[in-house]
Amino acid sequence: MTAPDGERRSFSSRTPHNENPERVSYRRGFAYAMRGLGVVATQQGQFEDASLRLQQSLAVSRELGDSRGLTMVLFHLSQLELARRNYADAAKYVTASLVELVRCGFTFWLPCVLEASAACAVASGEFERAARRLGAATAMREAAGTP
Repeated sequence: MTAPDGERRSFSSRTPHNENPERVSYRRGFAYAMRGLGVVATQQGQFEDASLRLQQSLAVSRELGDSRGLTMVLFHLSQLELARRNYADAAKYVTASLVELVRCGFTFWLPCVLEASAACAVASGEFERAARRLGAATAMREAAGTP
């Protein structure tokens, strides 16, 4: 979308920032919405906006004890940091996502997290580790019959 001043703006930058998320009555929905907006902002290269929204989602997911939401937002934070080429933070978030995923048993998300872990390994020059992670993710997808 183009603003009146002619500048292109992302969808997520046009969505109002909530300065007081405690006032939201459906907190899990708020966390999911902020996560979704953070993903869109990341894909549009709006990294500061993405970080703000994903951090809001992370805080609320932790507060609620929402393990699945926490697993997914940590994964998306790793994707944001990979896009920023901040590989140390990406590895930190993907590791936290993997730990939470195993803890809560949300195995559906495991191939995606393993692939993100492989991307972090490639970025740090750990090619064998990356290959093992990709192999495990591929095997899981084939066993599940998913692409």
